Amino acid sequence: MLLRFGVENHRSIRDAQELLLTASERIKPQDRRGTVFPVPGTQEAALPAVALYGSNASGKSGVLEALGWMSGLVVNSHTEMKPVSLILQQPFLLDLDSSTKPTRLECTFTLSHGKELSSSGQTTEEVQPVYTYGFKYTQKGICEEWLYQEAIEEDQDNQLLFRRTTVNQKIDLKIGSQLSGENEIIKKLTRPNSLFLSAAAQNNHPQLLVIYKYFLKMMFLKDPESVREHLIADRFSKLKNQETLKDILHQADIGITDIVVKELDLPEDQTKIMRDLSEIIPQIISKHISFPFEAKVTSPGSMPVKQLGFIHSTADGKPRALGYDLESRGTQVFLTLLLPALEALSEGSLLVIDELDTSLHPDLSRAFLSLFHRKASNPHGAQLLFSTHDIALLDSHTLEQDEIWFTDKDPDGASRLTPLTDFKLPDQLRHDDIEQAYRLGRFGGVPNSREFLVELNADQGEEK
Repeated sequence: MLLRFGVENHRSIRDAQELLLTASERIKPQDRRGTVFPVPGTQEAALPAVALYGSNASGKSGVLEALGWMSGLVVNSHTEMKPVSLILQQPFLLDLDSSTKPTRLECTFTLSHGKELSSSGQTTEEVQPVYTYGFKYTQKGICEEWLYQEAIEEDQDNQLLFRRTTVNQKIDLKIGSQLSGENEIIKKLTRPNSLFLSAAAQNNHPQLLVIYKYFLKMMFLKDPESVREHLIADRFSKLKNQETLKDILHQADIGITDIVVKELDLPEDQTKIMRDLSEIIPQIISKHISFPFEAKVTSPGSMPVKQLGFIHSTADGKPRALGYDLESRGTQVFLTLLLPALEALSEGSLLVIDELDTSLHPDLSRAFLSLFHRKASNPHGAQLLFSTHDIALLDSHTLEQDEIWFTDKDPDGASRLTPLTDFKLPDQLRHDDIEQAYRLGRFGGVPNSREFLVELNADQGEEK
């Protein structure tokens, strides 16, 4: 479970910013409507969902993208990058200094799945370590990289597992006493432009492989409207919880009673186009962000492509099948969101969605969030981190105050992150009051312009 994410010098984020995914002490446990997941061995509890609000270009996507780049570099830097490749860095560009400084990414997390508190006040799971992992990088390579195990007792120091520094293309590695394995051999295999953690996992390091898998399971979804039908069909055919998905679609009252998958063989010329695209697109995107919908074509000759059919009930009692392209855009997006959500819920992993509310009715957005807030549907501590403009969620009694964060920009163009709990609020603040206060700009994160005052010449362009 992710407890904290920090980012510095990435796109519009110049100064160090932190996003907390832990429950605030300001909200009493008995006042919470949804579940939280106590972290064994600590006084903290992880939140099941966190929402980012803010105006366009305020930095919401930058925060989510930075976490995606962190995951992508952990997973791919050792295997996918060439020895002389530059790391894609996007530093802050609105001053004179940041473009020459490294980007810093760091997160604190635990590998344990959240459990409810027992009647005695103790968690029902043995204590698992809490880790802090991070690194600094420029285009030329990884400057620093570190992994610590958080101390359980307040009077103890965090325990160093490893710390790597790179100076003049030479890697120096300091290993803590608790990290066993072939560390010196892996150090020699680590390139200046790859992470030690990535190299260690590829060489089957027993302790660091589990850390690597945590990042590997993260899923990032951007622009769900652009995901193609054959990728959705392929994902659905591999889904273990197909009946659960069908049940959710039935409860959504959109008229779908069943889903069928058909396979069609594409001609060889179309297969070649698909194969070429599958090689180009991952090189541009997937090395930096791990998307939940990926497909690579490697087999020669014809290629089976999957299509979806949606069974609808009718007035005459005879079900009829409609193709994917005949379904509404909202239905297509909802299905695209449900597939990775059910995978995250079944595995207890993190799902990151940029612009959750795209083409969704507010009621469907609230119902989607309830999957993560209810213990029955989220028994393993899965988390949802998302950006949205849907202010209806602020008065929906779905999001707690510590699950709401705002992005805003300083006058010099630098983004900052602020939780709702940082604002002085009345004790009996209602959710509709939060929505109204946000509309009025009390929390920032809203455009200053309410209308555009321009005048156009009515005669402009007319022939004399």
